[in-house]
Amino acid sequence: MREFPKGGGGKLHISGEGAQRFVVGLSWDPPAQPDMKVEIAAAAEKGDTLGQTVDVMMKPFDFFRIFFQAGAKLLKFGAYTQQLSKDSDTKGRDKTATQYDLDLDCYVFDETLKLQRVVGTEDNALIDPSGKIYHSGDNQGGAGSGDDETVYVETKGLPPNYHHLFFIVKSDSRYHLGEFKNPAVRIADSKTNQNTLQTAIAPEDGAGKFYNFVFCHVYRDGEGWRFRNIEEYLNDEVEWEFYLPQLAKP
Repeated sequence: MREFPKGGGGKLHISGEGAQRFVVGLSWDPPAQPDMKVEIAAAAEKGDTLGQTVDVMMKPFDFFRIFFQAGAKLLKFGAYTQQLSKDSDTKGRDKTATQYDLDLDCYVFDETLKLQRVVGTEDNALIDPSGKIYHSGDNQGGAGSGDDETVYVETKGLPPNYHHLFFIVKSDSRYHLGEFKNPAVRIADSKTNQNTLQTAIAPEDGAGKFYNFVFCHVYRDGEGWRFRNIEEYLNDEVEWEFYLPQLAKP
C-alpha cells in the first residue's frame, strides 16, 4: 500500500464490476479485560506431615478467602463491562458515558458544497434514501476483530448530486481520542478489500484533547473518484456543515 502524507491523495481504486463499491472501516480495541482468575493455594506434597497439618487447619479460612477474592474480581469485571455498553445513544457526544465508543460518520455534499446527507450511527441515518451509502451499525465498545464500524458506498448509481464525501471519526464518550486503544481507520476497495489509505488515530503527545478526527475527503473526478488524506484532529462543538466545505478547497 502506497503511503500518502497529510494533504496527499490520488485516484481511488474501485473495482469495475458489480456495485463498484468502496468501504471505510473503523477499528479499535476494548480496554484490557480484568484478570478473573481466583488463586488457590497449592496442597502440601505427599509425605509433608507438617504441611498437611497446616492445610487441615487452614481449610475453613480458605473458603472465606476465595469467596472475598471472587467477589472483588466480580466487582472489577462489572466496572469493566459497564465501559463496553450504555443504555442509549444520545445526539452529540455523550460526555458522561464511561464506555469506549467511537463512531464513524459520512457527510455528503453536492457540487456547490451544500450538505445533502449524513450517514452514521443514528437510527434514522444508517442508510441514505438512495440505498447506496449505508452504515454497519453502532459498536459501542470496540469488541470483535477487524472493522468495528463500516460505511459502504456504492458508486454505481450513486445520486448525481453526491459529489463530496467526508469521513469523520468521533468519540461518543467521556474519553478523548488519545485514550482509546489502537484506533485506526481505512478506505479500501470493497471487492478486493485492498486498502488505499490506512491511518492510525494517534494525536501527538501534548497536543491537547481531541474528540473528532477528519479522515479523508472523497470526491468525483469525471467518471471516477479521487481522495485526499485530511488527517485533521478537532475538539467538540464543530459545525460540520460549514467546516468541512473549507477542507474541500486545495
